[in-house]
Amino acid sequence: MTELPEHFRLNIQEPKGASSDGLIKPPYGMKSWRNFKNGYTVAACHFSADPEKNSLEWFKEETKNLRDDQVRQEYLLDFTSRAGQKAFPYLEMDKPRWVKETKYPIPQNHVIIAGLDFGGTNPTAINFFEINERGKFHCFWEFYKPSSPGEIARVLKNHPLWPRVMKVVADPSIFNKNQHHKDHHEVIKSIGEMLEDLGIYNIERGVNDRIAGLQRVKHMLRHSEYNPNLEPWLTFDPTCVSIWKELIGLTYPELSPEQLVNKNPEEDVVKKNDHQYDAMRYALMSWKVPSEFSKTYTTDVNAFKNIEEEFDERARLLEHGDIW
Repeated sequence: MTELPEHFRLNIQEPKGASSDGLIKPPYGMKSWRNFKNGYTVAACHFSADPEKNSLEWFKEETKNLRDDQVRQEYLLDFTSRAGQKAFPYLEMDKPRWVKETKYPIPQNHVIIAGLDFGGTNPTAINFFEINERGKFHCFWEFYKPSSPGEIARVLKNHPLWPRVMKVVADPSIFNKNQHHKDHHEVIKSIGEMLEDLGIYNIERGVNDRIAGLQRVKHMLRHSEYNPNLEPWLTFDPTCVSIWKELIGLTYPELSPEQLVNKNPEEDVVKKNDHQYDAMRYALMSWKVPSEFSKTYTTDVNAFKNIEEEFDERARLLEHGDIW
């Protein structure tokens, strides 16, 4: 019998506003906390408290027909889990595959671009990507905070690698003229124009096709049940916690059995807590999809070499008048 992984056995998360301070430590597989709103003490019992159910085999068999969110809510007692099937359920299962330390200094032949999703009330999301010679993306820095155009410009220009940023790919809505200029109330400007006035000249209008963007992200993550050894084309530095948290939390809309009879499942994720994800989509969609070397790469190189030699020989013969 295989033991349950640690994150399955003890993942009982307290609801917001709860505290376990001063409570007696409960037996294994249970957790208790105090609800400050009504003063009650609440206890939760995890299935692993039952010795007959404390195994990976039982867990897999019991949950095989359930969605990921149902498993988290009903079996793992995760009160923060959002309803709906997760878009990237595999990320949490193999985090080291996608989370990699950034190797500094970033090589000069690697391009740096940024994604930007503006928010004044909601968070402004900015992420910096290093793109290597094969087109592989690595997110090495992020910013996540409600901001004004002035603060965004200051943050960007104060970053030590800002001089190397080729372009900032932004939500196309920031180019809508809907902002009153602070000095001339009759003048209507866009957020994009305000950023340009503040010295951010390399802003590019992003592609806001959400379904195509989602497919590009999936393609770059390169998850395959049939080939688990595929190298990801999209990785993240451990410090980029906001974008990682958003990715593992994104879900598809939940449909009832009655809705599924008359409606196909949604192709796009729920638009909630997705600011860093949106900024990333804009950046990814502004670049060509990476290419992969063929297994016959060596043979291809030899073939090209032979063709090149044939052209050289033909040029030599033409030069000497041996052929017409």
